[in-house]
Amino acid sequence: MRLLALASEHWQIVGSGGQVTLDVTLEGKVAIITGGSRGIGQGIAEEFLRSGARAVVVTTRRQENADAACEAIKQSVGADTA
Repeated sequence: MRLLALASEHWQIVGSGGQVTLDVTLEGKVAIITGGSRGIGQGIAEEFLRSGARAVVVTTRRQENADAACEAIKQSVGADTA
């Protein structure tokens, strides 16, 4: 099964039985993103905040990576959001 993002509120699940589109919202939710301190994970964290998530928790092994990711996300989505 694969999960493909179509838009911020629409997700498509493709499996052996065909495809299903789900309507979901991130409004007011808290997301935990492992490996979210750089690359695709950081991009997902930014997009979740832009899509209405109340907060994202980014996990990484090093504090300096977490600090850098937080600053980069603030720059990208705005200090009031991050």
